[in-house]
Order: sequence, then C-alpha cells, then structure tokens
Amino acid sequence: MTSPLTDQQLDGIEARADAATPGTWTAVELPPNEHDPRPVYWVKTEYIDEDGCTTRQTVADAPWRMADAEYIAAMRPEVAKILVTEARRLRAELAATRTNSLTTEADELVAHCPEHGSRDTVWMNCHCDVAADMRRRALVPTSVASEGGAL
Repeated sequence: MTSPLTDQQLDGIEARADAATPGTWTAVELPPNEHDPRPVYWVKTEYIDEDGCTTRQTVADAPWRMADAEYIAAMRPEVAKILVTEARRLRAELAATRTNSLTTEADELVAHCPEHGSRDTVWMNCHCDVAADMRRRALVPTSVASEGGAL
C-alpha cells in the first residue's frame, strides 16, 4: 500500500495542472510517411487563448503506442484538478466523521457513568477521563493524528 498523499503533493499536482495547456486533449495518429515508416501518436489540443484566438497545439508525443496517447489525453489538467478536489473533499469528510464519532462515543461513556450520568443507565465504573481524552482527540486534525500514531 502506498502512503497517503501529503497536502504538498496535492498542491504540486494542482499547480502542474494549472500550468498545463488548457482545453480538450485528443489523441491522434499520424500515418506512416516517407520520413517515418511507423505511425506516430500525438496528443493535440484546441483552446481559446487570452487574446480570444483559437489555438491548436501538440501537448504530448507518444511515438510508440496509441494507448499511451489516449491515456495522456484522458488525464488532461481538468481531470487532475477534479481528482485533487475530490481527495480534499474526502479528507474533510473523513475528519468530520472522525470528530463526530469520537464525540458521540465520549457522550455515551459519560451517559453511562455512575458519577456523572443517569443512574438508570449506569453499567460501568467512571470513565469520564477516557471520554475527555476522546473529546481532546476529536479536536486534533486528522493529519496530526495519523502522523503521530497514538495520541
């Protein structure tokens, strides 16, 4: 299993996508000719530049395989940006779920505490210190919690 992407790695992916040639990328095959007996595969794009002109250019050369050119075309900058955005959204969702779970479980511990909870639901010794630790951990950012191991 690979390590999770760091924020710096996601920032790097996003920066490269922002700097890349915009537009829809398309894989094309240039047929063999008198200079090259094999077909050559390129990735081309067409976009409107800052001056409002339509610009066409080659963004990649994949001379050996059409599958490589198709892959490069499919992974255009917009796709990288979508993936980075989704990774960040999922991280935030995971952090919120973690916080909610820890807080809910801490509330359950306190509710069943003979000293602090309802006497009707008591089923254990006082673990309010554990609940307090759970609430403390709920406030620690997920990246810090995963880097440091046990908190």
